[in-house]
Amino acid sequence: MGIGLLSTGAWFTIDRIRRGKRLTRSIVSDAGFVSPDPLELSKISGVPSDIYSLARVVSSEAADRPASERLAIAHVVINESRYRKTTITELVTRSRLGNGFYGTQKQGRFVGSSKDPHEGDLEVARLAIFGVDTSLGSTRFHHPLELGTAKANEVLAKRIDEGFRVVVPAGTNPREVVFLRRG
Repeated sequence: MGIGLLSTGAWFTIDRIRRGKRLTRSIVSDAGFVSPDPLELSKISGVPSDIYSLARVVSSEAADRPASERLAIAHVVINESRYRKTTITELVTRSRLGNGFYGTQKQGRFVGSSKDPHEGDLEVARLAIFGVDTSLGSTRFHHPLELGTAKANEVLAKRIDEGFRVVVPAGTNPREVVFLRRG
């Protein structure tokens, strides 16, 4: 998978992806952990675990975003898992409070994975895994409007100090989602 851009027709197709039917029904505990465990949820859905895990991230982090932003966010997760030399499932189930379960980002996770995916989230995950990187090599993202101006500026300054730079993938709005890549 290389870094690349999609044609206008492909963007039109991607942005027509709808949520569709919910794939699984999980429970989130008061502590923010999801049950059943990731392998069981993957079996229930009939989808390989890394694809299912990526679809959960898309649902948890970007369900209300245009599909082009959802796709770029999925690529961030893929890029970071490659950078850390780990699987997507291992990346998204790692937290300060314990590894091996999906959950909320408040638990010290790289990304949230607490929401069950829908068919459209799965479609985005498959497109990301088997397609070209639409995130321009990003390995981080954040939602400035959800963080508030002061926190968003703090996060951005920290990332720049760490050697990241802002990129704007096609079909994304930097006021809504900021993408960052190393170097």
